[in-house]
Amino acid sequence: MGNPVDREPLMQISLPQSSGIASTSTASGSARSSTALSDPAGAASPAARPPTVARVKPIPYDSFPEIMKDCLREKLIPSRKARRDLNKVLANYIVEDLKDFSHDSVQSVCLEVAGKYPVLLERVDGKIVGNGVQNFTQNLYSCVQFRRVTSGTRA
Repeated sequence: MGNPVDREPLMQISLPQSSGIASTSTASGSARSSTALSDPAGAASPAARPPTVARVKPIPYDSFPEIMKDCLREKLIPSRKARRDLNKVLANYIVEDLKDFSHDSVQSVCLEVAGKYPVLLERVDGKIVGNGVQNFTQNLYSCVQFRRVTSGTRA
């Protein structure tokens, strides 16, 4: 049969850095993956940001819902309803003002908002997960696509 340590691995896997999963090698040379948790300084690095999107108007921070403004001011984690209301305001901004429905533009808006209000970053045990805005970006992107389709705006 032979020693299991002497066998060659079937396949080496190399995962991209932006996927949120890091690839680590074991002593035998095989690859195993684990969820990557980064520190707060890593989430704000320019390398993690998508290309800058030219904006017609600045993000309407003044039109955020009052409950969200209170949460952000007090540095409290907002409720699901407050996040949904925030997504509606940002989706209207993206559809009506930016008129750019791409995932990169939505992610750029999310990174800017989360950069201004770090309480919106996704954390597990106090550590920022990935770039901190994957769920925020996905939820906002879905809201933008819904607004785009229901308003009759074409991409």
